[in-house]
Amino acid sequence: MPNQTVGIELLIDGDQDLKAQENQINYAELAYSARLVTCDQHTGTPPNANLAVFLQVASQPKPLQLILLGAAPVQTLSAIVAAGQLIVFHSTISVNGKPEGVVGVR
Repeated sequence: MPNQTVGIELLIDGDQDLKAQENQINYAELAYSARLVTCDQHTGTPPNANLAVFLQVASQPKPLQLILLGAAPVQTLSAIVAAGQLIVFHSTISVNGKPEGVVGVR
């Protein structure tokens, strides 16, 4: 029998600050026994929402950390890789109601 994975989609309020969104994603991972696989700006209603997609897992992943890329995205990404952190996603999402480059790491 093939191994089936269950995808879970959750809208995250993009009017929230980055820490609040990080907390909501980490709570969802615990509540659904899942891990985040991607997060992108949601193009539908409500405005300023982000669509987080999770897959159910058998073991709980380390907490996710969201990092703003800011004005120097290449240097920020290089520092993340040099520190040995795993990049989960790299995307533009709504933060405080504005589009921002963000990376999710473990």
